Amino acid sequence: AQEAHEAIRPTFMENHTAGASSDEQKLYKLIWRRTLASQMADAKLEKTTVTIDISTRKEQLQAKGEVILFDGFLKLYTESVSEDEDAEESGIIPPLQSGDELSLREMLATERFSKHPPRYTEASLVKKLEELGIGRPSTYAPTISTIQKRGYVEKRDKEGTPR
Repeated sequence: AQEAHEAIRPTFMENHTAGASSDEQKLYKLIWRRTLASQMADAKLEKTTVTIDISTRKEQLQAKGEVILFDGFLKLYTESVSEDEDAEESGIIPPLQSGDELSLREMLATERFSKHPPRYTEASLVKKLEELGIGRPSTYAPTISTIQKRGYVEKRDKEGTPR
């Protein structure tokens, strides 16, 4: 049976940089950090709901997110926050204890709309094919190329305009 291709990985972890161009160095640094992070302990996160009572009113505010209990590999490597999601929406809540008194620093009124499911990228389509057991690693690229050539899908940027 044909299997996936071998991973690209650093052969000497002592080498922190490699490559001539800036892009090559950035790529090597990414691979190096991910390799090292893969050997570190898991991060421990706790899903949390914080209910905030307002002393002068009957209303309550609620925030849902995660509290980092142990950094683990996150100390070295974290995925960047997407452009559509700012740091406040990333879901990380500072550690709080029941009964902590919070002071208001800023109040913002924001209108939020539900979001439609994101469109597939080439990477997310391959992941879905894997989940459904469709194809093999060696057939994903030709399959994506074929469905694009036949016009079953279009490759567009985030705003929906053709590339």
